[in-house]
Amino acid sequence: MARPVRPPRLRPASSLIPALIFSALAVGCDAPDAHDCNGAAGCGTPEVIEAVVANGVAADPGPRALSVNPNLPPALPGATASDVALFNAAMAVFNQPFSVKGTLVTHVNGDHAFTGSGLGPRWNSFSCRECHGAPVIGGTSFRTNSQAALATGIGTDYGILAAGQQTPPFLTTNGSSLAARLKYKPDGSRDGQVHQLFTIAGRSDAPGCNIAQENWSAQVAANNVAVRITTPTFGAGLIEALTDTTILNGKQGDATTRTARAGLGIGGHENRMPDGTVGRFGWKAQTRTLNQFSADAFEHEMGVTSTAFPTPNDGAASCNFKSGLDDKTLSTPAGQMKMTDLVAAGMRLSAPRVAIALSSSATNGKALFGSVGCALCHTPSFTTPSSKTAALSSKTVALYSDLLVHHMGASLADDVIQGGAGPDEFRTAPLWGLGQRFYFMHDGRTADVKAAILAHAGAAKGTWPASEANGVVTRFNALTESQKQDLLNFLRSL
Repeated sequence: MARPVRPPRLRPASSLIPALIFSALAVGCDAPDAHDCNGAAGCGTPEVIEAVVANGVAADPGPRALSVNPNLPPALPGATASDVALFNAAMAVFNQPFSVKGTLVTHVNGDHAFTGSGLGPRWNSFSCRECHGAPVIGGTSFRTNSQAALATGIGTDYGILAAGQQTPPFLTTNGSSLAARLKYKPDGSRDGQVHQLFTIAGRSDAPGCNIAQENWSAQVAANNVAVRITTPTFGAGLIEALTDTTILNGKQGDATTRTARAGLGIGGHENRMPDGTVGRFGWKAQTRTLNQFSADAFEHEMGVTSTAFPTPNDGAASCNFKSGLDDKTLSTPAGQMKMTDLVAAGMRLSAPRVAIALSSSATNGKALFGSVGCALCHTPSFTTPSSKTAALSSKTVALYSDLLVHHMGASLADDVIQGGAGPDEFRTAPLWGLGQRFYFMHDGRTADVKAAILAHAGAAKGTWPASEANGVVTRFNALTESQKQDLLNFLRSL
């Protein structure tokens, strides 16, 4: 079996990153490949999006190709030189592979660099980029899932699963990267927490560790698994900068909006944090700040401990190779920072993906996006308040989301409760950057935008009401095929 090809890794310029980080993280970079480019057209192809109705049926035109270096996500427009230096330092950590003790060496494109330490005892992947890599670093899943390919090796020492580790049945090579939550505990009480896919047992850098991997086949057979794809981090600082009042004013809407929502059965509410603030990150808007988002991801996806999450994700003594917290203090262009805070700072300075100029078809589609009712939840834009960070100050945030959670019916319900978001509720997914994404819906169930629209419809079941999107999907289905195509072309322009 041929060994899967992985995308090239970012080689940070030494002038933009502290020597401490660079010496530990420098990795190879060469020409982009199909993991980063959205199809056979390649990365050099201009960004063009247009599809016409074929055989009388509207169809998703597919993800746009990249027109720039796919390894280098841009910082926010208006970012200062200091901001850009900090952003690049953060992206190097975002790109860094982790092993248990930091003793393994990467072998990517001829480079040899030590990995970061802190992986495990349980883990989903070994770097941020493995699940947040497309269309560029900071995005979402690659077209080809590295998690499903781990057992065959991916050109590295640190990424090969130890003998006896099984690939969970819900992971497929031609599917999205996934994290898994268990719905219920063995005693029947609710769970809802992330359960890591793999363990470090049997690895060369974890001698003596013998914890068992989750029995994923049994959990799937018991219908006790809820999977989720990663959300992109582009423009995250702009979303974080929005005030709670701005989001709540959007929830209220004007009289015309309230009437339109009521006519279509659309509600929606904020997910409040324990301190009363309004959540905005994650599939259920369960997180308020990027520092929390970063620390949570390091711990739940890789097992990297921090002040926010100081306890290893498995207490087995035989698998405890940690010496204090894994979240080390690093020298950065902004001074001394914890690693998780540095990554949060990088996400805060990450630019959103840029929409392309609209064709006449996409222009028609934009109008239909409003008249059909999509914009009643996928709010086209908000505005940030004044900020001392110029790149975040008084900016239009064209995210296409109200950042509220909505009832989505039984077919989408994952039976997981997070804060005030119920088992059938999800945050309205921001649509900016949709034109270059491979997978859609919270569980990555489809790579087709049209199928994703139709999946918004759902019936009631038990205490779960019908989907709030049913009326909008009915309107979409009533469009002519040409109108549907216009709307799909608009969405792929974002």
